[in-house]
Amino acid sequence: MHRPYGRSFVCFFVLCALLAEEPLQAQEIGTRLGERRGGEISYELQGSGVLFDALDPAVKKWYVPQELFYEFQWRQWQYSNYARSHYLRYVNTSLEGDYFYDLYGNFITRGKLVYDWRVSTPQVAGNALFKGSEFRSWFNNLVIASDSKGQYFYSLTVGDRIRTTLTPMTFSKPSFTGMQFDVASDKYEFTLLASRPSAAGAVGDQGPTGAGERSNDTNLLGGRGTVQLGDFVQLGTTYVSAFNAQTKNQAFSGNPFRGTLTEGQNNDVSRIEIRLSDDSPEDGDGGAAFFQEEIIITNIDGKRFSNRRRLDDNSILNFFPTIQGGFRQEGFLSADGSEVITLIYDLEGPEYRQAFGPAPDRIKSVEFVLLLANDYRIDLTSNRQVNQKRQPVTLSEGIPERTIRAPGNVQDGSNQRFISLHYGLPVGNEIFGFTLDVENAYGFFLAGEFAHNRQHKRYPRRLETDVTEHTPSLESGDAWFLNLYKRAHPLFFFAEAYSMDPNYSTSTFLAGIQNDLGPILYDDNRQFVYEFVEDNDDQDRFPDWFRRGFTRDTEIFPGWDENRDFIVDFNQNDNLRRPNTIPDYEEPFLRYSSDRPDFLFGIDMNNNGIVDRFENDAQPDYLYKRDRRGYNIYVGSSLGPDARLSVGRQRERQLADERQNKSTYLLLTYEKDFPRLGRLQFYDNLRRVEDDIRDNVIEWVLREGSRGDFVPFEDPLPARNAWANTLYLGYRYAADNLRFVNRFKYEFFRQVDFAERPFKQQQAIREIASLLGIINKAEYTFNLGALRLEPRWKNEFLRYRPTRKEDQIRVATTELRELLSLIGRISILSRTTLQVGLEYFYVNQFREILENDPVRSDRNELIYTLQLTNNVAYLGYDLWAQAGIHIARVDRKAAAKAHTESSLFLTLYAGFGE
Repeated sequence: MHRPYGRSFVCFFVLCALLAEEPLQAQEIGTRLGERRGGEISYELQGSGVLFDALDPAVKKWYVPQELFYEFQWRQWQYSNYARSHYLRYVNTSLEGDYFYDLYGNFITRGKLVYDWRVSTPQVAGNALFKGSEFRSWFNNLVIASDSKGQYFYSLTVGDRIRTTLTPMTFSKPSFTGMQFDVASDKYEFTLLASRPSAAGAVGDQGPTGAGERSNDTNLLGGRGTVQLGDFVQLGTTYVSAFNAQTKNQAFSGNPFRGTLTEGQNNDVSRIEIRLSDDSPEDGDGGAAFFQEEIIITNIDGKRFSNRRRLDDNSILNFFPTIQGGFRQEGFLSADGSEVITLIYDLEGPEYRQAFGPAPDRIKSVEFVLLLANDYRIDLTSNRQVNQKRQPVTLSEGIPERTIRAPGNVQDGSNQRFISLHYGLPVGNEIFGFTLDVENAYGFFLAGEFAHNRQHKRYPRRLETDVTEHTPSLESGDAWFLNLYKRAHPLFFFAEAYSMDPNYSTSTFLAGIQNDLGPILYDDNRQFVYEFVEDNDDQDRFPDWFRRGFTRDTEIFPGWDENRDFIVDFNQNDNLRRPNTIPDYEEPFLRYSSDRPDFLFGIDMNNNGIVDRFENDAQPDYLYKRDRRGYNIYVGSSLGPDARLSVGRQRERQLADERQNKSTYLLLTYEKDFPRLGRLQFYDNLRRVEDDIRDNVIEWVLREGSRGDFVPFEDPLPARNAWANTLYLGYRYAADNLRFVNRFKYEFFRQVDFAERPFKQQQAIREIASLLGIINKAEYTFNLGALRLEPRWKNEFLRYRPTRKEDQIRVATTELRELLSLIGRISILSRTTLQVGLEYFYVNQFREILENDPVRSDRNELIYTLQLTNNVAYLGYDLWAQAGIHIARVDRKAAAKAHTESSLFLTLYAGFGE
């Protein structure tokens, strides 16, 4: 009876004794590293083995040896006594990490899960994105896998800050979060992008309430491919799509790029509003003219109902909207200036119920037909299209181009027509296009692109089954450009043609931002809008506007950072650790070398008074502005090796307004270095312009007491019908001891038909706006033994008359500035230098209106400085130690008495060397 029990016990005891005699070792890997079969290593799973003695029919329970047995020599039947052998804490003596297998069960590795993105449908929280802590700590948020053979290369890049551009018209981001897969050969190139922009995932985000696992999200897919044809031609195609999706249903049935309504949007519409307004409110006339409306309702059975006619043998629906706002005209209702006409359709109100219209939960789609004329603008909203306070808002409050606008600015009713509108919530944005590039084909260069934008919408209603059955609709817009130029000697030319529809959009609304089921707030473009093409005028790593995941870029100064140190050139001694709020051209001793940007020359093709390379706006960085169509062409010739003459013609118009820019221009440039005589520069840009297109921008203003401010700049339209000219003359001379610089700039806008313009316009702008600036400065260096003296003189004259008579930012001024300074420097020891400085600065305002201005009034300053500097290598660093004193006496005419400013300082810098 006891034989089986005894035999099994003996076998088990012998096995344990043998294992106990083995030295303590790490956990055995076994076949995890593969099993060699016929020269090949296989990682296939073999299943559980069977111990023969375990087949004995014994009642005694088996304990399979695991970690405690192998690593700590623990046996379940033994008495624990730690008198001689002290207790050992549980420590994983083998390598850290988990075991991972591929889709086919093959063993991959033992380690850490760094990044994992999976989308599974139909499934709750089927969109799962995981980023392990190692993604940040080990790889600094960037992982690259790559391979190559011969002419074929590919790389897979996964990161949080990838500089990615497909084309400037379709997709361009300085900080793309997602996956980029690139393939290249001698003839072909291909790129695939994928991301989940609504919840891109932070390190360690997990669970259905975080960014890790979600049911409702916005996904992005995009790509570009190019092929080289011959030696000169390259063809390319581009596709980008951002679409909402939910994983609980068949989210990928049908065409997923059309998008689906999320769970928070999957509800019935009970109220729809149509808002009609003036597309050009500034003129106060000829706004939207509303004559008649029609609503067409389609129920879930496919039957259509209209309040104006019989459809599908159904009776006319005796239901009409509540109309608010507008001015009653003869035969129509108008919305001029700031007036708004609102058509309210209450689908749960008593009037609708009495008309026996389909219940909101049985409505499949709603279409509106409006009879409109003049310069109209149309916006739609509903009780499912709300803000934080659950109030209806229009899509244009989040994305301005998501509106319907009348072509031109017709005011005589000649464009009367029926407009058909389908209501729906935005669920996706899709762009596809083609590019053509020709490189140096017999000296010619050609570049062109066409992009077609489709904005997908779906009508919301509660669906318990397939969410792709929501009725779709879409709006579209196109953009294209073509550049052709030839660089030769002596002749050259350049031509460009372009067009961008006003509703062309590279923006999309994001789903699931607040939480997985939260609503989209359509007026919050900071949190709920994703941009394919960022606004990044200064071309740094950070977008210029407020968007999710980014704070506003406070270092936007396009064209003001030519030395590329990410510090504005006119305030070089400013940084985050020690902010400086005084522009260099206003700061003692620095103002000798720094000149105000008003004295610089630049091209101003949009005629708004700001040099184009200094312009900053809040628009995506397209090559051309939206709502524009036109061309520009110029031809020129080299006049010797140092001079060029160009003559050109520009024609541009707004598509949604009756505004245009027509200009004929001449540009003459001359630059030459004369040996031992210096460098001479001459530029002149003469223009005959008729431009009434407003190009409003954001101006970067360096005010005294501020590190820089963003100030909205409204285009004063200085060239509605005018002659304009910008003349610049510069001369620079530098010898061993003597250096001097001369600058002369004169710019004017002279109105041609000023006397014939409306009185209101004459009161607002000047007939002649001008700027005259002259700078002369010289310095000389004396070396008297160990003492070095540098006397300096600077003369600056500015006479400025802005286009607007009342301009709070660009104030009319006539002023003279004189600067005299002396800097002495002497080396005391081998690494110690003493510097002393004396500066006298005088400002004379010739305008009486500024005599009492606290900032611009006449003043004189006397500054004394002393500075001791030591430079030495210390612990591998380039150590600088400075101590000194600064005393300034400032006497302003607007102040009752002079005041004295002083400062003492001791500063240490640890440099990294050159």
